[in-house]
Amino acid sequence: SEGTAGTVKHVCSILILYCKLGNTTHTKLLSHLDCFKKKRGAESKFSLIIKHLTVRVEDFSYTSSVLKLLTAVVHSSPSLNIRTFHQQEVELELTVEKILEGVPTTAVSLHSALREWQDNCINIPVITRQLEAAQASTGLLQEECKVLRERLVHKEELARKLAIKQEQLLGSHDTANNELSDMRARLDELSKELIREKVKVQRLETASNAEPNQSITSFVNSSHNDAPQHARLSTDPVPKSLRH
Repeated sequence: SEGTAGTVKHVCSILILYCKLGNTTHTKLLSHLDCFKKKRGAESKFSLIIKHLTVRVEDFSYTSSVLKLLTAVVHSSPSLNIRTFHQQEVELELTVEKILEGVPTTAVSLHSALREWQDNCINIPVITRQLEAAQASTGLLQEECKVLRERLVHKEELARKLAIKQEQLLGSHDTANNELSDMRARLDELSKELIREKVKVQRLETASNAEPNQSITSFVNSSHNDAPQHARLSTDPVPKSLRH
């Protein structure tokens, strides 16, 4: 009846405003619809609203009011996942073709409400493909991240080993410096000993290479000079007493 249609449109307007008040009121409305589903054994929480969409009345503004309510309830959901879930629930019971069944093109209000529904609808196939692509990309990123982590662990281990090797080399360097200082001191001492030995060898070589007569003369001269005056041999061939 016209009175019932008017009441339904009025209720739809109130519930649309109720959906726009925020997540709390929207959640409460969904909870009431879910209770209706359980009590009536309905297919979904939206079955009551969908039932009014499939009733054919001459006043298409009635159908458009119900469709606007359905749009508000489904697409005022707080998250994309919930919106998608609710939209799929509706589409299991209702299609655009079913709504447009027997509706003339002159039903401007209903066509407008239908466009509003379609504009707010999530393109599930496209979203699914995007999700699959994102999951594949995430898988590749995770694999790349795993490889990078393994490289990082390898480089950290290499850095640790190099740090240990550096410490060992620094210790070896200090030891080597000490040993080098000792070797230099020993080498200086050996050099000095070598010079002394060379001097001794040169003296011995000089003595051993001297001429024998020179050595005897030197020995005689040395002995003559050292003898007493009365014992010295005369070098005069004729004694003084026999000289004329």
